[in-house]
Amino acid sequence: QLAAGVTDDYIRVSAGTEHIDDIIADFGQALEVSQR
Repeated sequence: QLAAGVTDDYIRVSAGTEHIDDIIADFGQALEVSQR
């Protein structure tokens, strides 16, 4: 991972065929949890 430039402060995002509102809600929820 380090050889590819991927460090611990990177965020991996994978989005498929979900509805955009679901993706936005998931990001919002993840950000809330990360700030606790």
